[in-house]
Amino acid sequence: MSVEIKPGPELDRAVAEVIGDPLDRSHDWEHTGLSGYHVSFFRCRACGDLGADEWEPYDDPEDPCIKPYSTDLNAAFAAAERAGLFSETFWRTLGMDELGETWGVFEQDGSVKRSVGRDQAPTPALAICEAVLELKH
Repeated sequence: MSVEIKPGPELDRAVAEVIGDPLDRSHDWEHTGLSGYHVSFFRCRACGDLGADEWEPYDDPEDPCIKPYSTDLNAAFAAAERAGLFSETFWRTLGMDELGETWGVFEQDGSVKRSVGRDQAPTPALAICEAVLELKH
């Protein structure tokens, strides 16, 4: 029986921990516009979080800036690079399973192909996160 790993902040935090990404980084807010009620909208350049305030957003210590590794493919590849996921073994690749239904990171050794993490992730970003966690634990 395998445990289902779901994308979201909990998984993003776990990936950040194993790759050594700071867990206490402040958001890098940029102004994105005003609403009809004179409320400013902001987006974090680093993680994509949204904030709204009359003047400027504030950083909540309970909500640090952690990249969305489990839902953003660019962030997932950045985590893979930091973890050495594709650089340590020449024959490690990201791809779909044999039925073309789910994603996984696979390692080829001669004629033997094995999954790093699970090979049943619904998205490439999630497959990379699972492999990074397995590689680093």
